[in-house]
Amino acid sequence: MSILSKAPLISKFFGQKHVFGIHVTPLFYHFCTNSVPNYDIQEPIKESPHTNIRKNYKGKPYKQADLATSIEYFNSDVFRNTYKGKPVWFHYRRNYKGHFPSSVTRKNCVHFGKYVSSNPCPICRDEYLVLSHRHIELLKQFINPDTLEIFPLSKTGICRHQYKILQLEVEKASDLGLIQTWLPFYLYNYHDYYDYLPKDQLNELLKINNSHLTHQNAVISSNDIASLPLDIQEILKTNQSIPHTTEFTIQLPEINIDRPKVNKRYQMEEDYKALLMRRRRSRSFILN
Repeated sequence: MSILSKAPLISKFFGQKHVFGIHVTPLFYHFCTNSVPNYDIQEPIKESPHTNIRKNYKGKPYKQADLATSIEYFNSDVFRNTYKGKPVWFHYRRNYKGHFPSSVTRKNCVHFGKYVSSNPCPICRDEYLVLSHRHIELLKQFINPDTLEIFPLSKTGICRHQYKILQLEVEKASDLGLIQTWLPFYLYNYHDYYDYLPKDQLNELLKINNSHLTHQNAVISSNDIASLPLDIQEILKTNQSIPHTTEFTIQLPEINIDRPKVNKRYQMEEDYKALLMRRRRSRSFILN
């Protein structure tokens, strides 16, 4: 039996005293009976294909690919394995100062051909993503399928420079009919465009040829006009029966707003100044 194994028996008789030059305590007994772990030895971290280590892009050169390469990359297996079938902005997380993110993103991620941030936006971080009106599949990832409007910056996280390019390319694609957009709804007064003769005048013209309309309350269609004699058709053509437009100017109504008149607007300030003057006078009178 060693001296360390006899230490608890010795401390039982002699108490917490020095025994053979050793101060026996519970802490001392714990470290003597248990092996001390080696904190310097660290197990190597096993790299897994599922763990993504974020790269530092700051100061690295940026060279954007051409449109043909971008479309080919978008349809490749590398793109599918990288983004896992999600939009390019889905896995992106912004880094910001403080507890709450800013309402707008950074102005630009690239300056003079180099990254100015360690965490660039989803478009700038991938050199093979090019925003263009001919790259329809990439533009659709930034458009809400329900409202057909562009997602806000707070959702996608792209920089403002790329957002301006995105707005321009979406407008080009919508003008060319490459993407689906909502068209504005207008109400027209068709009496301004179609000027046919009334039925009573048509009957007067038909009396010349000893004929008349069978249905007085029916709507005159193109077939009814085609069934009329040729001389009456010529009269209808010369009577502005063809759709036409007229130019007119809209006069906006004049709006006169009468501002409310406030009586004694600064009366409160004047009363307060008068009160201060009375206090000063009373104070000076008391001192004198």
